[in-house]
Amino acid sequence: MAKILVVLLVIGAIIMVSMHIMDSGSGTSDWRPRRDRVMRAEQERAQVDAQREITAAHVFQFVSRAIADGRDVTDVGRFSLLQPEQWSQDGVTINDTSCDLEECSDLAEIRSQAILQERFPAEPAEAMTARLALEAERQYAMYKIGDRVNFVIRGGIGPGSTVEGMLIDVTEERVRVGSRLINRIDMDDETQARFYTDVNERVKKNVVIMQSAREQAIRANRLDEIRCEVYPPVFTAAGFIPDVTTANSDWHSGRADAWIAPKALAEKVQAALLTEASWRYFRENMAGRGYVFTNAGAGVQEWVPERVLRKLSR
Repeated sequence: MAKILVVLLVIGAIIMVSMHIMDSGSGTSDWRPRRDRVMRAEQERAQVDAQREITAAHVFQFVSRAIADGRDVTDVGRFSLLQPEQWSQDGVTINDTSCDLEECSDLAEIRSQAILQERFPAEPAEAMTARLALEAERQYAMYKIGDRVNFVIRGGIGPGSTVEGMLIDVTEERVRVGSRLINRIDMDDETQARFYTDVNERVKKNVVIMQSAREQAIRANRLDEIRCEVYPPVFTAAGFIPDVTTANSDWHSGRADAWIAPKALAEKVQAALLTEASWRYFRENMAGRGYVFTNAGAGVQEWVPERVLRKLSR
């Protein structure tokens, strides 16, 4: 009897250990590898389901309805910008363009550059540099001893900030105007440039560079304005429409990347709808497999088995 009792106790101990091992194996620490395998499988299945749903015919009808309703779709497109005939002339097929985007862009740019040159003839680079250098020379003509000078010292606030009178002397560290000595460090570079040769050359060079950049920027702005005149009629005549999948495109844009062929728009819309549908199917598939998208204590949202959540909530 005693031997039987010992055997039963040993068997009971073995069963308890086995149950503990099984419980540990199904606990909350080792479920992620299996979850990851499930996710990969469900992602592949979701992509197949999405591709089955989001066909070219589906995209055509989706865009057609959105345009007819004047409806914008978040993360897909601002279809209220378009009219039905700009998408499809026959209501069955997507409109084509008479040239590709690069050809149309080249034509629009050539016309824009020609109008720019007609309205604002370009000055040769050498001539512009010479003109700006002459203007800088006049602006920063060096003072001579005996000249009447008038300038404001660095800071330019309060009594004594203005210096006015006859230039008496210039040394390495200061200038004398009348009976007043002015330290060189109290003058900014633009003022020093009229007393000191080294600063004069540097300031004049910088002025030429900055003024040249300014005039080039003005010319670039004029070209952008002309593009806004030229690009829209060129692109629309070729059958292009604004790229309604981007934030800043419209019917007045002077940027080539703001225009798109209707068929290219269909491809972008299809990609967006596939992404949305894949995620929708994936969520449904994971829920069907008993997973919940939540925080299981790792500090981030993730897919967690319902049985794990039940254990964590005990």
